[in-house]
Amino acid sequence: MNTTFRAIIIDDSKVDAELILYEISKTNNVEYVIIDNENDLKQSLSEKYWDVVLCDFTMPNFSPYIVLNILREYDLDIPLIVISGTIGEEKAINLLKAGCTDFIMKSNMTRLTGVIDREIKDAGIRK
Repeated sequence: MNTTFRAIIIDDSKVDAELILYEISKTNNVEYVIIDNENDLKQSLSEKYWDVVLCDFTMPNFSPYIVLNILREYDLDIPLIVISGTIGEEKAINLLKAGCTDFIMKSNMTRLTGVIDREIKDAGIRK
């Protein structure tokens, strides 16, 4: 399925962000911004509507929990999908309980487009 959506990619590694874009672009058209800090996230959220937020789990000064707090602060129901190479089961469960909609292991990126499609559809149903 070829769909078009808007994504905020939060990652402190340009290479990792490009790998995410490569995987997405296999089956989707995506308008995106790559950011790595709280101020840029707030600015991006203020500028336009986004369909999904894709966030690396391990960054030195930013985290999915901060992203969740900002989304709540802006009263936005945007799916947050965490992407990680090192997340353990307990940390993943805690993220889901906190409000993250899903997580993807970097070793299984083929799941990403299906998860994005499902989460965008679910967010549309909630609206």
